[in-house]
Amino acid sequence: MQDNSNGSQAGDAENPRGRGNSGFFKERLLRDADKVTDKDMDELEREIPKKISSFELKSLAAGTEWIGTLLDRVKALYGLLRDREYKMSVKNKALIAAALLYFVLPTDVIPDFIPGIGYIDDAMVLGVLWKMIGDEVEAYMSSRRGLNAPAGE
Repeated sequence: MQDNSNGSQAGDAENPRGRGNSGFFKERLLRDADKVTDKDMDELEREIPKKISSFELKSLAAGTEWIGTLLDRVKALYGLLRDREYKMSVKNKALIAAALLYFVLPTDVIPDFIPGIGYIDDAMVLGVLWKMIGDEVEAYMSSRRGLNAPAGE
C-alpha cells in the first residue's frame, strides 16, 4: 500500500480530473483504500500513537490551530477505525486506513521533516477524507460522547 506515485491529475472532490488538489488526494485515497492489508492495519496500531505523541507535532500544534485540528481528526479517525462495536462499511474503514497510513508515512508528497510545511499534504488528505465521510465520523463521535455522558443527561 505504501506507493507514493502521483499517477493522477489534479482535481476537486466532485470532479477528480478537474482543477485543484483535492481531486488528486481523493483519487489517491480511493486507490490506496483498495490496497489496505492486515499488515497495514498492524502498522497503524504501532505508528499512529507514536506520531500523535511526537514532540514535533505537539510543539507545532501549540503555535498553529490547524495542526491541533489535524491531530484531533487523526485521533477521531484512529478511534473509529479501532472501535469493534461501531459498524461501518468496509470501504469507509479502508478509506480511513489509507488516510492514516498516508499520515504516518514520513516521505509523502511533502515530507514531514520539512519545517512548517511538512504536514500540509497530510491535512489535505484528511480534509478530503472528511469531505467524503465526515458525516459518518461526526455521527460516530456523537454516539461516543453519548456513551461517555454521565447518567441522567
